[in-house]
Amino acid sequence: MKAIKASPNEHRHHYQHTSNAAPIAGDDERSTFFKTRSLSILFKLRKVPRAELKKMCEVFGIKYIDLMCDMPIRWNSTDKMIKAMLRMEKAIRAVLTAQHWDESVRDNLTPTDEDWECLKEILKEQGEKDAKGSVSI
Repeated sequence: MKAIKASPNEHRHHYQHTSNAAPIAGDDERSTFFKTRSLSILFKLRKVPRAELKKMCEVFGIKYIDLMCDMPIRWNSTDKMIKAMLRMEKAIRAVLTAQHWDESVRDNLTPTDEDWECLKEILKEQGEKDAKGSVSI
């Protein structure tokens, strides 16, 4: 799997691809987004993690949703990615805590409580921006 890195000055859709292990992320919003995007790619493209997530969703009674990656040409893809992650948060936490298939994922990409709160805040702020920017005709 290719790791994706974003420099602080780049827009969230412009990424530089590198072929190292999972990168070490910092504590800012961009790092939270980075972890979310990387995990979406991991669960979408890797068979074992995807199977474990599906199984854990069944255990918790959560409807499994294919995690989509955000794309610059799909204006709502980031919103859908974050909503899907939050909807399956409990299952994702369980899978990442118990997984043994990739140490770099466990060490570098497992979202902290602060990361989950940041995702909720991003979604809340986006909803407020959408409400302010909507025009009724």
